[in-house]
Amino acid sequence: MVLLASSYDQSKFLRAEDVPQEKTLKIKGVSEETMADQSQKLVVWFTNSKKGLPLNRTNNRTIRGAYSISRPQVPRRTHRRAVLLRRP
Repeated sequence: MVLLASSYDQSKFLRAEDVPQEKTLKIKGVSEETMADQSQKLVVWFTNSKKGLPLNRTNNRTIRGAYSISRPQVPRRTHRRAVLLRRP
C-alpha cells in the first residue's frame, strides 16, 4: 500500500469542480457539520457519492421546498433524487 500525502488533503464536501456536468444523486440523509471556518451548516449526503453538499440558504430552501423536508433526517425508505448543475 502506497501512502500519499495528497490523500489527506481531500475534502469530504462537494465543490463545483466535482460536478463538471449534470449529475443525478440520491439523497441519503442530512446532518449538521462544522465547516473549516467553524460555522455550522446542514450537509446533504448521497447514496451514490462519498462527498456531501453543504447547504447555503438558497440550496436549503430549494431542497426543503422541493421535497417537503422539515426535519434533519430523510427516511431510508423514501430516498429522494437531486440533480446537481454547475453554473457556467
